[in-house]
Amino acid sequence: MTPTDVSQLVESLCNGNDNALNTLIEADSVIVPLLIRQFASRACGADRARIIEVIWQHRDKTTIPFLASALRDPNADVWKHALDGLVAIGGIESHNALIEFRSEIAADGELASWADEAIAQIQP
Repeated sequence: MTPTDVSQLVESLCNGNDNALNTLIEADSVIVPLLIRQFASRACGADRARIIEVIWQHRDKTTIPFLASALRDPNADVWKHALDGLVAIGGIESHNALIEFRSEIAADGELASWADEAIAQIQP
């Protein structure tokens, strides 16, 4: 799949095309860096949420730092997908990323509650 193909599929994805979602999820993981670039180029939180869902569905451990950084996104759908991805990927790296993130945020609030739940779901 070429970068142009990925770009066109992401555009379709952001317009609500479920076929694009499935195609991107089923594609080889070599597209993940292209998806991360697409994520970074989008101002719309809903678009970033759709893209990050595709990224974590690849369950690629190399995306853990990216997913951890997305926990700081102002859009709740984005950070919720980032949490989902870290839980789905699992392992010590995801657990440590969540513990580190949890130490940086306020003790209460929606994000803290979701982070605590995600940490509890991961067996390091």
